[in-house]
Amino acid sequence: MKNIKTKSYILSFIVPFLILGIYFASRRMAPFGTSSILTVDMGQQYVEFFAYFQHTILHNPGALFYSFSKGIGGEMVGTWAYYLMSPFNFLLLFFKGTSITSGILLITLLKYSFASLSMNYYLAKNRNLNIFIQIGVSVSYSLMAFGIANQLNIMWLDALIFLPLITNGIEHLEKKSNILNQFTIWMSLMIIVNYYFAYMIAIFSLIYLLFKLTKSNWKNYSINFLKSWIVTIGLTACLWLPTLWSLQQSKLTYTENTFSFGTDYNPINLASKFFPGAFSFKQMSSGYPNIYIGIFFIVAFVAYFFNRNISKSRKIKSLLITLFLLVSLDFIPFNLMWHAFQFPWWYPFRFSFIVSFWFILLGTKALENYQFSNLKLTILSSSVIMAVLTFLSVVKLPDHTDFMTSNQIMLGIIFFITSILLWSGLYNKFNPKGITLLLGLFLIIDISTNAIFSLNRISYVSQSEFADYSNAVNDLTKQTQTKNSTFYRVGSNFARTKDDAMQFNYNGGSQFNSSLESSMINLLGTIGQPVSSGNVSYLNGTNLSDSLLGFKYWMINDQTVRGENPLPTQSVRQELKQPKNKVLKTNYASVYENKNALPIVFMTSKYKSNQVLPIDDPITAQNILWKNATGEKHDLLNVLPMPQYQIQNINNINSLNGSILRKQKLNKPASVTFFLNKPNKPTYMTIGSNMNHNNLDVLVNGHQITENVELDHPIILSINQLSHGPVKVQIVLKKPQLVVNNLNFYTLDQNRLNHDASVLKKANSNSLTNSGNKISGTINVKNNHNYLWSSILYSKGWHLYANNKSVPIVQNTNGFLGAKVPLGKQKILLKYEPPFLRLGVIISLLTVVLLALTKITFKVKKATKNISS
Repeated sequence: MKNIKTKSYILSFIVPFLILGIYFASRRMAPFGTSSILTVDMGQQYVEFFAYFQHTILHNPGALFYSFSKGIGGEMVGTWAYYLMSPFNFLLLFFKGTSITSGILLITLLKYSFASLSMNYYLAKNRNLNIFIQIGVSVSYSLMAFGIANQLNIMWLDALIFLPLITNGIEHLEKKSNILNQFTIWMSLMIIVNYYFAYMIAIFSLIYLLFKLTKSNWKNYSINFLKSWIVTIGLTACLWLPTLWSLQQSKLTYTENTFSFGTDYNPINLASKFFPGAFSFKQMSSGYPNIYIGIFFIVAFVAYFFNRNISKSRKIKSLLITLFLLVSLDFIPFNLMWHAFQFPWWYPFRFSFIVSFWFILLGTKALENYQFSNLKLTILSSSVIMAVLTFLSVVKLPDHTDFMTSNQIMLGIIFFITSILLWSGLYNKFNPKGITLLLGLFLIIDISTNAIFSLNRISYVSQSEFADYSNAVNDLTKQTQTKNSTFYRVGSNFARTKDDAMQFNYNGGSQFNSSLESSMINLLGTIGQPVSSGNVSYLNGTNLSDSLLGFKYWMINDQTVRGENPLPTQSVRQELKQPKNKVLKTNYASVYENKNALPIVFMTSKYKSNQVLPIDDPITAQNILWKNATGEKHDLLNVLPMPQYQIQNINNINSLNGSILRKQKLNKPASVTFFLNKPNKPTYMTIGSNMNHNNLDVLVNGHQITENVELDHPIILSINQLSHGPVKVQIVLKKPQLVVNNLNFYTLDQNRLNHDASVLKKANSNSLTNSGNKISGTINVKNNHNYLWSSILYSKGWHLYANNKSVPIVQNTNGFLGAKVPLGKQKILLKYEPPFLRLGVIISLLTVVLLALTKITFKVKKATKNISS
């Protein structure tokens, strides 16, 4: 029996690895060819976080807590807790540079394999199944639609591994009085690996406990469950406490306080999801629940309720839980509850893996004692269900052409007929082993077909595209880092993703991160940068905001490169391209120095505590920030009179702002063209929230500079040209009409900026360095400049020390960090420590000590009892 069990474990691990390994190799994914595993968020977010993971573990442990690669700087506990705590990630340390894509592929395959192994372990402990069926069910669980559809959300796949182990722990809580049990261990690990999916599994753990309770066992079960949760909470406090604080600064600020009691979609649309391959790229953003686990489980699920060996009360409980889970897939309040009361942005119905797991649990219970199920009623009822699903899928087929075809429906019918034959074959007493082998193979073929159909509808980033861009930017950043040893930020007018700074280990200004602080989003949005929940971009600042935020260098791509430049243009900052400021050049880009960049921390004559900047006026906001930081009283950015303009194919208007531009002839181009006569200063324009890339294109002397983002506030665009000749700015309508708002033109007083920055830097002859979560150096605090001003965002996690003495910090203008520092020469240390981290560590250590004492006490009592007896 041990030999059979070992073979079962080995095969359940190997089969999904081989299935998907062969598939990915056939699609030539690195290291097997020219493609890569990168797609959607995996290519736009996670791969950069994995590169940050490598650098932090190997070179910069301080970045565990805080990173200036996260936008303009942010805490990192929330990022680690959601994205990076999987133990599989340590395998990435062996895949340097662009080979990281091969490491991600390996981890992906291993997670599917371990999910199958985990399910096999659960079945071995709690079901009496034939080995072939057990392997088939394990692979079906591993490759179910949720796992395949979210193959790119690699950190979610850990939940598939832990769910069967946690459920197995609940199965044995009735008799386990030991508070350090399987449930405690696996649930604690799940919370550490990914708190978000641990939350969903925690809800299911309570549901499953209620399912297991009876009149005779409810007391022991409930007490042991409660004890286990108390220990789990204590053991994981070191992570969840600081993470909870992090969420209060980021994701929890988006929590829904009001919601409707409606449904997410017409319930009949769910029918198509019971057929193989019902997935597409469009389904990622706004699709239906991915619940396919194999058509055979429709038959097994029905058989569960016709099984005479299962009590009536257990069936009623099962039916109620099933109805609750199915209703949760559509009823908005229940759906929100599973998602921690936040509407998912893309990848809806993320708890559908629990629904699939539940159907497998019931189906395998029916398989365990299949001979007690009424064969005729099972076939009849499941056939009716399949007929209804087929009819509804055919009716809705015209609306579901992106993920469903008539061939898939036909294939589903064939799979169902095969399922009926195999279920009937189980009742054949003469050759059960042959039937069970066929059934195991069929389950694997069914779920593999779904995986292949689904993945074929997803496109992936080529390995060369990723590698060429990475090599080009690495070349730039490594050379830039040798130019200056003090702290500085680096900007760029190109980007592959908003998380480039994390991948290439420099201090940037952009970020795409679900744990992004709302204070950063508000600040960068206020000064005219494109932002949204979880996104900030610093691609199109002004010379003023560059200097204020310490952007010492700018990487500008070369648009005259022969052939295709791997560094795609995202913004136009011609005012930066002064030959005298060029510090290096590579094949694809040049780096320009901003001599006016202020230090990240400097002393000034005053600060304004907690001053709020105007939300819809980024120019005024930048002027206020500069005046507060420098102590000066003049505006550097000044409005220009509205330039002369011409309209083409647009209705007559008296003024632009507040008007609605309408095309006169819908099939002809329509535009407004402005003429600026030889501006000899850096020049900028603002456009309002209605003027986003969906509605218009902005061109400067024929070069498009439109920000490819959604807008909910005015943003700033640079419209300079190197020639300093006349500038022609065109606004080209992309739709029949356009609402114009916040359209204005401004110039920057560059000479005054140079003067102000020079005076301030002379008064602050300091050299501050950054090491992970620390900023340190020596500054000379003078009588008229004893207020510390910083471009670091205020947070309770920051602590300031001057000559080893603690100095209180305050919120400066719109949330920057500030303080009043004692006079004289001061050794400054700014250190970030995640709030509640120490408290969490203390609670976790006390829990470990309590467990140890409990274990020792138990052993002493047992030994004393043995001696006395």
